[in-house]
Amino acid sequence: MNIDESIVLKKALVVDDDPSSLLIMEHVLEKYDVNVITANNGQEAIERLKTDKDFDIIITDVIMPVMNGVDLCSHLNHSFPILVISSDESVEEMDEIAEFSDAYIDKHRTKEFLLKASKAAIQRWQDGNHHLLKSA
Repeated sequence: MNIDESIVLKKALVVDDDPSSLLIMEHVLEKYDVNVITANNGQEAIERLKTDKDFDIIITDVIMPVMNGVDLCSHLNHSFPILVISSDESVEEMDEIAEFSDAYIDKHRTKEFLLKASKAAIQRWQDGNHHLLKSA
């Protein structure tokens, strides 16, 4: 997939229960002048979205307490471009993740692919192509 380089990523909601992962993603995105808002689980993300819907993308982990990433994706039901990140390649919910998200990357490759995968997810969402794009 060729990514449209004109896609501008200004604001992202990043959802993860691991503080170090949140910091890494914030650092990577802020280098590209992306305003990053964080949440520690899906329920917290939904609460943030009640008062602020001005996000270009939702970036979420899968395995989290309170509300996991699969339930968050299902709840959002294609309202936003969604990039799923996970360190667990054997995620049992991969079929559900594929149904409700626009791209997936392995958490261990976040620094390398986060911006590119985010733009790819936005492009797929804009194109109405809601079939999971997986980056290794």
